[in-house]
Amino acid sequence: MPAVDRTLSDLLRGHLQAWDKGNRGTRGRILVKFLEHFDRCTEPELEREFANGASLFLARVGAWLRLNADSQSDLVLPLRVLSVFVGASSGKRFLREVIEVVGIHTVVELLTSKLVDEDSKEWAAVIITQISSAGRPYREAVCKHGGPEAVRLWLRSSGEQGQDTAQSGAAANTIGNDAAAAGRGNLNQIGDKAARCLLSLARNNPYYSNQIREALMAMLTGGHSTSQMTASRVIRLILQPDPADGSVPWQPDAQLVQSSRDLLLSAEVNVQHEGSEMIRSMILHSSAWVDVSLVLRDWLRPMRIEPPMDETGVRQAFESTPTEWLLQAATAKLILSMVASLEDDDFMVVFTKQGGAIALLTAMANVHHDSSRLLAAQAFNVCRIQAHSIDWQNLQSC
Repeated sequence: MPAVDRTLSDLLRGHLQAWDKGNRGTRGRILVKFLEHFDRCTEPELEREFANGASLFLARVGAWLRLNADSQSDLVLPLRVLSVFVGASSGKRFLREVIEVVGIHTVVELLTSKLVDEDSKEWAAVIITQISSAGRPYREAVCKHGGPEAVRLWLRSSGEQGQDTAQSGAAANTIGNDAAAAGRGNLNQIGDKAARCLLSLARNNPYYSNQIREALMAMLTGGHSTSQMTASRVIRLILQPDPADGSVPWQPDAQLVQSSRDLLLSAEVNVQHEGSEMIRSMILHSSAWVDVSLVLRDWLRPMRIEPPMDETGVRQAFESTPTEWLLQAATAKLILSMVASLEDDDFMVVFTKQGGAIALLTAMANVHHDSSRLLAAQAFNVCRIQAHSIDWQNLQSC
């Protein structure tokens, strides 16, 4: 720890009235000094430097945050200071005091406030992550105040703002493009913080698992690309056991498989990749093989769609490719890459028994969509090569 500024230490230990009588500028300078000297301190170190009066300073910072939570004030400094107290190791006393003074609901509401800037919201997410990482009772308390839904709304709002920035940058000059690139970087940073927050809430939290699941599903099916990729990353991690806390992984089902549909249909390659990886992670659970197979089968054989006719009965081209055909092609591409990486053909046996191989043949017969036909043919050939235990000459009997 760096050398302590004795003037600051004396001020905070013996003359807290300087904070009470100081204006916004004075208080800001005190917070900056605190962060310079006391960042990453443990609870005993903070108490020693404040002569056992750290709680008095914490109470003042917390009260100031609550008073300004509904204003357009910059809240980054007080939030960073509270983060130091919440994250102080060797005890949870400061954590409990922050919850008592500030309140979990106050920090959660910052995420959805239209008056709070993005930097402050990011630090609010950091504090929520710190609180939820302290144990199951704290995770449940955050969920009780709508934490998962607040994170979802925050990501949606940030994604919409980032999309507007990207569009305006694309229509502007090079400087505008640089601003758009910076906006995408900020979105990635926000997505990382949101992912850590949601993951900390989801791990070992069975009582609120449905609430977290609903938030993640909403992010997958109706969110911005940043929301979709964040939700996919979190779900893939939740599907895996965590040796650190012994939490039980989620079990995938048909609804979870269906939720990857919008990701596979996305125009963004990164989002498509996340959708594919999400389904791959589900296949690691043999209990989900039937559900995964049935969903993929249905995507490969959509309802029959015929091009429209003109007044003379001649078929006309579609103005745009039907979504069902795009999904058909994306599914065939997924199977093509997935089967080649499987260590055995156990999943393919289940997939074939559920009609998956015949569905590939159906996609191969789609004369109206070249991508579906070609990708399905490639996938079918790879399946024949990889899955030796399947009677490919008599698929109806499989």
